[in-house]
Amino acid sequence: MCVPPCKFLTEECSMNRTNDVRAVQAIVDTYVKGTGARNFDLLKAVFHDNAVMCGYLGPAKLIGSLQPFYDHLQANPHSDESYTTKTTSVSVTGRTAFARLVEGNLYGM
Repeated sequence: MCVPPCKFLTEECSMNRTNDVRAVQAIVDTYVKGTGARNFDLLKAVFHDNAVMCGYLGPAKLIGSLQPFYDHLQANPHSDESYTTKTTSVSVTGRTAFARLVEGNLYGM
């Protein structure tokens, strides 16, 4: 099983990583840690260079590259202690995984 950060995966590692819901949750946890600490190297290590983010950043709907998220995170400090998260679902089908994360108090939102 690969443990994040694991940006460059071998075929074997990729197959093991997405077969295991716990491994996907570990990647979500790394995202949470990177977001809470505003650690861009850690965040960029868990996302593919062409990853797409779908969701809301405050009232703004984001569908596309992660750059607006990185830019907003850089420009808007927040308190790591007040940032909360809950993983509401993780789904794995073959080599594809989906995770839904609800976040609170990011930038005071």
